Amino acid sequence: MPLFADTTLTHLENIGENAFASERPCIVDRTSLAIVSGTDVYTLPSYVINIRRITYKGWKVFPITHRDLRQSYQSGNQAGRPYWYIFNNVGQSQIKLMPVPTENISAEATYTNLWGPTINTKFIIEFYRLPDVSDLQNKYLIPNFIRRRLLKTFVLSRAFQMEGRGVNIKASKYWRARYDFLKSIYIDLLDDLNNKPRNIICNNITSHPYGQGPPAPQLPVSKYGISVDEITG
Repeated sequence: MPLFADTTLTHLENIGENAFASERPCIVDRTSLAIVSGTDVYTLPSYVINIRRITYKGWKVFPITHRDLRQSYQSGNQAGRPYWYIFNNVGQSQIKLMPVPTENISAEATYTNLWGPTINTKFIIEFYRLPDVSDLQNKYLIPNFIRRRLLKTFVLSRAFQMEGRGVNIKASKYWRARYDFLKSIYIDLLDDLNNKPRNIICNNITSHPYGQGPPAPQLPVSKYGISVDEITG
């Protein structure tokens, strides 16, 4: 008889995946909302962690703080094409658009069109999200190249803490240390992959025999000018 039931291990795996995705958002998704003229507050899905980008009919909408909003829009009823938005300071999983939209825009139901030519006709939000373990295509899970090793250490660290035949505090501390170690490595890796600028231009050629780059071109001796004999006194 196994020490831990499969349902228990699956439950701990889901907890670990949600914890990592919340601490280091890495699952990108998009959605399209229906815009109603005169309405400025809209509710996002509950699995939205943070917003990456918002476009209103192809125009970028920029984030703004409440302080900037109070200083710039005291009445709060300006209308027109939205230039700014506030996220999660209005209500849970809600955004507020400024100025208030003055037209109706239908939502895009087809997921593939959220990345296609219909961007200039829709209101699209790109965001980091929580995992969806029921997704059969594994689109909404943390990256596969880190998932198995990371979640294994998390599940074992939690499972050995549970009271019963499998309790082992020493083993729990060991796997917790392994989890913290792998988590730090994978967070740094994701930061490099997502945020580090690409080195497109070589700006420091240290391996070249002439130092910092190719030398200046040199003409043949016969092309330097007319040679003369050295004058001797």
